[in-house]
Amino acid sequence: MDLIDFVPINAIEAHFEMDETLVNVVAKLNQSNDYRALFQEAFDIDTITSPFLLHALSQFTLMMISDQSKFDLYLNNKATLSNEEMKGYEIFNQKCSSCHSGVLQTDFSYRNNGIDSVFTDIGRAIITENSSDEGKFRVPSLRNITRTAPYMHNAKFNTLEEVLQHYATNVHASPTLDPLLQNNNTVGIALTQTEQRQIITFLATLTDYEFISDDRFFAP
Repeated sequence: MDLIDFVPINAIEAHFEMDETLVNVVAKLNQSNDYRALFQEAFDIDTITSPFLLHALSQFTLMMISDQSKFDLYLNNKATLSNEEMKGYEIFNQKCSSCHSGVLQTDFSYRNNGIDSVFTDIGRAIITENSSDEGKFRVPSLRNITRTAPYMHNAKFNTLEEVLQHYATNVHASPTLDPLLQNNNTVGIALTQTEQRQIITFLATLTDYEFISDDRFFAP
């Protein structure tokens, strides 16, 4: 097995995600004639086991490459952004890209973005056991963001409008709040309603319609 094969275990067994056990998932799959046939075809095995399940999951996720959005085409000189999309892109670069950087719009860091002032979920601190990491969560990619509601680690917001409004007016101060959200005794990001709308217009260019309609990623 490769190291990447072990990644799904956290999602399977975490109580706030699937809240399952790997053993039980394997048992359920073995009760399915369809899945047993698929594993037989892929791996020439009669009984599904944990190593083969984890390897199948890792190979499946490695196939999930999203690189045909309008923004991707723009970066490769194959499409043009509208005036409103370009304005949104410029504002995004000015006010969002310190965290949401690069072609995946994430710096892969852990940050407290002011969702809470008191933490029911302490975030990264669960792993590090360091109080300075309380309330910090991984900065997500924004690929296909218009299709991935609800937003934030606790699914607090149902729309991108709510997300932008949070950063503009509703950031909660706390000892671990990210420094990028603090400025001259104020918290949040200065964003007008027009700027918020333009950013959302840009974010829509990150939707890869080929990817989200790919039959390989639907239930077999």
